[in-house]
Amino acid sequence: MANILSRLWSAVTGPKKGTTAPRDEKAAKAALTDRLITGYRPNLAGGLWWGENDTPDLWRVFRDIPAMTAHPKVSLSLNYYKAGIAGAAFEVEDASSPEAAKFIVDEASRFWRSQREAAQCSYEYGRGGGELIYHEEGGYLRLLELQPFAGTDCLPLVKDKTRFVGVRVNNADYNKAGAADLWTARPGLPAKGWWHAHRRKYSRWYGWPQAYAAWRPWRRLAGRDGAEDIVDGGVYRFAFAPFVGRYPDQDRPIDPGGVQVSSRDKMREMGENLKAGAFVGMPSTRDSEGNYVWEFQPVEGALDISGLIAYTDDLQKGISLGCGVPPELLEASEVGSGYSGRAIPLEAFYILQQSDAEALLTSWYRQIGQPLLWWNLGPGHWVRLKVKDLLKERLKAAKEAQGEGEKPQGQQGQPGQQPGQPQANGQGANRGLGGMLGGMGS
Repeated sequence: MANILSRLWSAVTGPKKGTTAPRDEKAAKAALTDRLITGYRPNLAGGLWWGENDTPDLWRVFRDIPAMTAHPKVSLSLNYYKAGIAGAAFEVEDASSPEAAKFIVDEASRFWRSQREAAQCSYEYGRGGGELIYHEEGGYLRLLELQPFAGTDCLPLVKDKTRFVGVRVNNADYNKAGAADLWTARPGLPAKGWWHAHRRKYSRWYGWPQAYAAWRPWRRLAGRDGAEDIVDGGVYRFAFAPFVGRYPDQDRPIDPGGVQVSSRDKMREMGENLKAGAFVGMPSTRDSEGNYVWEFQPVEGALDISGLIAYTDDLQKGISLGCGVPPELLEASEVGSGYSGRAIPLEAFYILQQSDAEALLTSWYRQIGQPLLWWNLGPGHWVRLKVKDLLKERLKAAKEAQGEGEKPQGQQGQPGQQPGQPQANGQGANRGLGGMLGGMGS
């Protein structure tokens, strides 16, 4: 059986007869500058064996994303990750003219300031579309708004499997067709449809959900019978702890008609009233040993959920890691020590952020920046724009802020702080992300 499976696997993954290499320089140049592989779709091995307790397929994650983003830990981690590129600045490497360079930098800064969050809606599903709305300002056509759509409600329109031509939006009330097609940029015409693939892996048009790796810890934390549900149940049972009710073993008439009521049923009725917060009155009759005939005795016991709380904390850290945010960046920097405790997680975080910022800027330039440049200044203009190093810019800003914080009283400092006096712990110490930046820059 093992030999049969081995031969089958070799047949599937082994070398096959491929495209013959070009024989002359002209044909080779044409092949090297063209896309030979079009319409590729990944076939991931092992997908049929994934279960609910392991990482699921993409559509299972897509279905759970609204519930995931409603959880405070997932929401915080995603928003923290998105905020990593909020302060990005741009620089021009080269341009066709100073006027073109100024126009592109201004438009990129405006987009980053007002429409970046809308463009980052693609992080949830790994892709996102939207409608671009423009207006005239200062004699120029400028972008006014990017209206985003859910990643599962739109898809890219591709011609001949290689050329992106627009975005189709489903569930749209447009000519009663239930869908609308928005064109992308073309020579002389700015784009109406926006498309961005976040974290592309195996496709040009579709990316990877930012919270994909956080699905499993989120499921174990917030799912049915998850850690939070168990902790809530334990706290509830402890707060409304059961009690033992003692009652006489004989039933007695309770009214002049001689109707008898079970003492046990009466004790249950009083217990329910007591749990609901009502007043309960019982006779003070005692037995021969001096004990009350009617009595409530709470069940003695202590609630210890420290282990469960530690488990939920571990799952929350797993969610943070799954969203791409090291827990050290959300906690006080004293968690780590030295270079490895502060700098390494921060450097890795901003390396990923740099890649995301460059990808988003590329989408903006191709679909919005260059078409507006040609529309307003004429065809032929071009600009090579890049995002400044996020980590270096952050360290520079933190170092400048730290220098401002060290000025004597009268220029900067806490009320009552003497010149040259160090700040107390927690008032200016290296805490959180800002503290890490200051610690690295010092």
